[in-house]
Amino acid sequence: MANAKKVGTLIKKARTEAGLTQEQLAKKVTGASAADIGKAERGEKELTTDQLKQVAKATGVTQKGQADRRQRVDRHGNEREDGHKAHRG
Repeated sequence: MANAKKVGTLIKKARTEAGLTQEQLAKKVTGASAADIGKAERGEKELTTDQLKQVAKATGVTQKGQADRRQRVDRHGNEREDGHKAHRG
């Protein structure tokens, strides 16, 4: 479920940046309720690949944008301003 939690964090960030409520996003995702979106954001439910694509489309997220962001996130899920992972010696 660790991966589900990371995906959930990305879903919430994309949703809030798009200015959507969980209910508004759910209406754009086939087979998902607002409760499902909330569970997915908390890492308690995994959305299908098709549902994730619908989330991306509804929030304006592109695969390139997600790839770029993943490069800026350290293994603890913390986003780095400079795009580099912190080195702890």
